[in-house]
Amino acid sequence: MVLPRFISRSLATPLGISLLIILIGLIPDWGIHLALPLAAFGTLAATLIHRPRAVAWRWAALGSLFWSLEESSWAIVRLLDLQDTIPITDTLYLAGAAAWFVALHTMPGRLWPRSTIFATLPPIGLLIWLLAKNANQTFVLQFPIFDVLLLLYALPVFEGSFHGRASEGRLLLGLGFFVRALAGGLLAWLGPALAPPLFFWLLWVFGYTFMGVGIWLEQRQEDGGLFSIAYVILGLETVIGLVLSLTYLSTKSLGGNFIATSSLLGYSLFVGIFLVVAADRQRRLKAEQELKTWATLLEQLVTYQPSNQEPAETMRNTIEIASELFPHLSGMEVYARGNIRVGQTDGYPVPIVADGAEVGHLYFGQHPENSDALDALTPLIARQVMQSLAQAEWRAQALTDPLTGLFNRRGLDSQETGLLALARAHHEEVSVVMIDLDHFKRVNDFYGHTNGDNALKTLAAILKRNTRNEDLVVRWGGEEFVLILCGATLEAAQEIVRRIRGELRSAVFPSIGWPLTISAGISGGLIPPEDSTLDPWIQAADGALLSAKAGGRDRVITAC
Repeated sequence: MVLPRFISRSLATPLGISLLIILIGLIPDWGIHLALPLAAFGTLAATLIHRPRAVAWRWAALGSLFWSLEESSWAIVRLLDLQDTIPITDTLYLAGAAAWFVALHTMPGRLWPRSTIFATLPPIGLLIWLLAKNANQTFVLQFPIFDVLLLLYALPVFEGSFHGRASEGRLLLGLGFFVRALAGGLLAWLGPALAPPLFFWLLWVFGYTFMGVGIWLEQRQEDGGLFSIAYVILGLETVIGLVLSLTYLSTKSLGGNFIATSSLLGYSLFVGIFLVVAADRQRRLKAEQELKTWATLLEQLVTYQPSNQEPAETMRNTIEIASELFPHLSGMEVYARGNIRVGQTDGYPVPIVADGAEVGHLYFGQHPENSDALDALTPLIARQVMQSLAQAEWRAQALTDPLTGLFNRRGLDSQETGLLALARAHHEEVSVVMIDLDHFKRVNDFYGHTNGDNALKTLAAILKRNTRNEDLVVRWGGEEFVLILCGATLEAAQEIVRRIRGELRSAVFPSIGWPLTISAGISGGLIPPEDSTLDPWIQAADGALLSAKAGGRDRVITAC
């Protein structure tokens, strides 16, 4: 039971399916005619099975479709011995080659082929030599030329795999292009009459299976492990054996051509194995490095505490930490307090989700690649940002009066140093106004605390309307308020109080039986000295307020 289960599972993999297609091709008479379209459609299925979103793989799917139809047309031509459909097959081939050119051009991770160009020059030289052996036949069979051009154009794509920046699937895709070009070159050189056609067609089957497995690995962004390496080695050895057999059967000699061909094919075998093994090693080294970076990133995000930072500062620090793994991360936006934006927020957006709700976006300078890591990272970022927002909200509650929304005394203490420093820097006067709502206890006693609260909120709104953003409006306690007016002389402060008193008299309080008034004391009107605080001016304004209340209320007194 174990062995059949292992066999069934193995056959369900792309490698197993490829081996099955190759075995079908060995069936006499009709096997190869079925295997070639199956192998070509296998590349199409490998491209479409993961529903590719990238433009490059959509073009690759289109190219694979054209080539699948081409191989199906050729199968019909060979089975029915038809000749008038050849122009159709050529058109399908050229359309597929054009689509693959676009796919290779738009594929991400292209690098200048520093390594692959030197590793592949001799095999490509072999192809060009084969094509040159029979130039007339080569131009009749145009596809070998386009296959060689495709192979050359694909070298920058395969270079990324060699340096660990893409999966080893790209190298298998490259080997598929090489085997296709090799088969075409041999057919152009030898012609189908000089060697068994089955050998040529098996080469194309191997080329398509290499491409299909390579596309599968690339789409899944993974390596195939030892199984895929063994497949490459055995496949290349089989391909080299087929080519040597073709060469020997056609030449019937061990002359110089056969020896040169054998040497170059042996080199091709060595290069193919070396590239796959080297790419696998580079990918594993890169994965280990990314794992270390990921572990460090997780540790930093988990242990990072926003403490007293504002949310924007927390977002900047989070971007700095996350950019170690995502270098193209450029900005962040959080839906709070009218949307908080940090960095560049015009790139590729990735949603930040917390508790099932979208709370913001990460922005990248280019389309992010490591989507799995990003999916694992965004919840941590959401936790940090939401924690910072919660702490900011707690701080706001601790520093503000819940009834009026104005600063309380702790809020004044938190803002005092900055306000005084700003006034000194700009050589501006600061005035302090202490305000008391007259007869407030009587309002509460006669009309209830609800009406008293409404009166306090109305006065708070009037105070905010008559001050600027740089001023501080503070509920000092009970019915007392403090205004810290930056850039206001005593005369300016008196004018502000006059407007406040007029607006309060005009306010309508249907539930209160008399008009509300205020008493006020004013002090300051000077540029704050170095190392000074507001305490002396607040005490002076409070003394002036007491004098105003003692004098009959509804009046304003300026401290001397």
